Amino acid sequence: MTKGFETLSKNEGIEKNLSLSESPELAKVKGLFEQYEKEMRYLRNFSGHTLKGCWRVFNRWLKYARSARLAEAVPTENNLSQFVIWMREAGLNTTTCNISIVAFNSFLTWLKEKNRVPSVISKEEIASVGATGRSPVICE
Repeated sequence: MTKGFETLSKNEGIEKNLSLSESPELAKVKGLFEQYEKEMRYLRNFSGHTLKGCWRVFNRWLKYARSARLAEAVPTENNLSQFVIWMREAGLNTTTCNISIVAFNSFLTWLKEKNRVPSVISKEEIASVGATGRSPVICE
C-alpha cells in the first residue's frame, strides 16, 4: 500500500525543533533551511500551507540522512537519488515523491542563488538539476 499526503500529514509532523545533537552537519543544513523558510515567507509570500509542505519534505530528508548515516548531510546528486529510493521503499507513492522532489529542488535552487552551496556539493551539480528542467532523481 502506498502513502499519499493524507497519511503523511498524520505520520510526519512539521517539527522545526528536531534533535540534531548527533550531527553538526545536520544542524548546519537545518539552519540554511530555516533561512530559506524566512525568505520564502516574507520575500516571496509563500503560504503557510506551502511552507508546512516544505518542512515535511525537509524533515523527511533529515530522517533519511540520519537513517542512512550520511557522512555529509548536504544534498548531493548521489544521496538525492538514494533519498528517492528510500522514500519509495518506505511506501510513498510516485506523486508524493515527485512533489517532494519539486519542494526540495526549490531549496537547492535557493542555495545556489544565495551562493550558500557548501563545498561538498558543487554549483555545477545543482545547476545540472535545474538546467534540465527536472530533477535527475524523479522516481526512477
